[in-house]
Amino acid sequence: MTTSDLPTGTPAGHREIVEHEEPPREPNFLLRRAIVVGSVVALVAALAVGIGKLLERDHDSDTTGAAPAEWDTVVLIDDRTGQVILTDPSGEEQARFASGVRSATDALAVGPTLVVSSAEAAAVVDVATESSQNFDFATTPAGVVMPAGSAATLLVGSSAGDRAVLVHGPSGDLIDTEASAPIAGAAYDVATAVASPSGREVLVTDSGNFQSVLFSFDRDEPSYFPGRALAVDDSLVVTTQTVGGESSVSVFDHDGETVTDARTASVRAGMIAGDHVILVTIDGDVLDLATSSGETSSIGTTTIAPIRSAAVSPTGDRLIVVGEGGTAIIDGHGDVIAEVFGAVPIETGINELATRTAACVIVLDQVDAGMTVVSLDDGSVVAEADDPNGAAAGDILASADGCTAATPAGHGVTIVAADHVGTIAGTTDLRSLAPDAAAIVVATEARLQLQAVTTGDSSDASEADEPTDLGPDSRLVLFTDR
Repeated sequence: MTTSDLPTGTPAGHREIVEHEEPPREPNFLLRRAIVVGSVVALVAALAVGIGKLLERDHDSDTTGAAPAEWDTVVLIDDRTGQVILTDPSGEEQARFASGVRSATDALAVGPTLVVSSAEAAAVVDVATESSQNFDFATTPAGVVMPAGSAATLLVGSSAGDRAVLVHGPSGDLIDTEASAPIAGAAYDVATAVASPSGREVLVTDSGNFQSVLFSFDRDEPSYFPGRALAVDDSLVVTTQTVGGESSVSVFDHDGETVTDARTASVRAGMIAGDHVILVTIDGDVLDLATSSGETSSIGTTTIAPIRSAAVSPTGDRLIVVGEGGTAIIDGHGDVIAEVFGAVPIETGINELATRTAACVIVLDQVDAGMTVVSLDDGSVVAEADDPNGAAAGDILASADGCTAATPAGHGVTIVAADHVGTIAGTTDLRSLAPDAAAIVVATEARLQLQAVTTGDSSDASEADEPTDLGPDSRLVLFTDR
């Protein structure tokens, strides 16, 4: 054999050039078996390395609960019949089926999972299989929310708090407390629930029994802890009990074993950062609690006190703190990387009740209605707009990363983003913003229209294409990745 007889692309170092013939020899079966065994071992080792890297990549992807920006489906829910209509971005209908919930009042979608609620019931809908599970509530459902710390999980609870349904959006895994944890006197406060970034662990305060309950989609039974839910990750739970002006802070593992305890001034916020817990007191002092020793140390302070509320971002390493003086962003080291005075996060769309966006937080000035988009990475200002609503009043909607906002204005819909602040003329009835901020849905002449969002330096970001008709305006509108 010569080099010309080798397959194309064979490495030169692996080529053997035979220039003469040798006498035939008996096959060496022992050597052949050794080669085969060695090849199998090498193949198994290579597969193990590859699988290990794949698992590591999958694990890394689970460290953030950021809402996905990708979408390929518009979800329309008839607000009378509860019928679900799925269309593609061109408006072509893909499916139509019943959700099982009539007179829908609220809905949220994560990946292929949709949760719909009404005044009497709720449904968990798999838009990929066009199937649903329905839940009747003895008291009015409190609406669909996302827990602080993750945008991967959806919760709906009764207004009395005696029942809650939790669903992990990407997987569709579901927990119904009535079936898995029927507790007498339970009063689950789903609006203040906290979750690990992956959304697989959700810690809910049960104020009826003065405890917190850890629900995990990876465990058969919930775990119970004394005190109010403060923080959770994939291995630890933090709760707090406040008496007078002091708080006792307790750190547990998921089985309920105590890791450490500490006493501090009254605590309003907490975030787990490795083997430390970052705490913020009502006076704005930032403390570091070492879980190994239970010792607390002062890191710094924020000047927006007194502190009213806080939420961990879906990345798990930023704490957005809201006080009477404004909003502060604290990183995983406990450093205050930004303070926006006199402004609070928007409370509509994905930001309802607390921040659920991953890269930026949008705050609104309480006096002059000016909007500021702040980076969660370094605290820098991404975009600003002076009173973007103008003479109009309406919800401010955020993209999944939080770095783009859409809001109705007196002369159309204002888009505020890093590369432009522009207006889409035509109507001020804004219904929905796509998670990647590439499109909006508006209502005009009793019809819903999907309209592309253009970017650029122009102050008039008018639509580049004709709007897509999505049917009657008596429908709830969401975007999802089917």
